[in-house]
Amino acid sequence: MKLTKVLLLTSMMMLIPLCANSAITVDQSTSKEFVMNQGFSEDTYEIITVEKNRGVGKEYYTAAERRDRELNPVLRFFRKLYSYTDPGAQDFSFYHHNNNPVPVYSDL
Repeated sequence: MKLTKVLLLTSMMMLIPLCANSAITVDQSTSKEFVMNQGFSEDTYEIITVEKNRGVGKEYYTAAERRDRELNPVLRFFRKLYSYTDPGAQDFSFYHHNNNPVPVYSDL
C-alpha cells in the first residue's frame, strides 16, 4: 500500500512540470515585440536581426548604417576619422566584423 502511494505521488510530481511548458518558436523569440518586452534595447534587436540574416547568407544593414553609407565621400571620411579617434563612437564594424586569425588595420 505504501509503495503504490509513493509511485502515485512520484508520477503526479513528474506530470506537473509538463503542463507548464509552452511552445515558442525562434521567430517568436527573436521578434521585436518579444525582445523589447524582455527588457532589451533596439540595438540588441538589431544585432539579433543582423545575426539571423548572416546565418542564412543575407546581408542586412540597419537604418543608421544605411544613412551612414549614403553620406558623400568627404563626410564619410570625417565620420570614419571621428569614429577611429573616439572609441565610444559607433562605426558599425561590430555588426559586420569577421574574426580573422591575422590582425588587420580595422581591428584597431
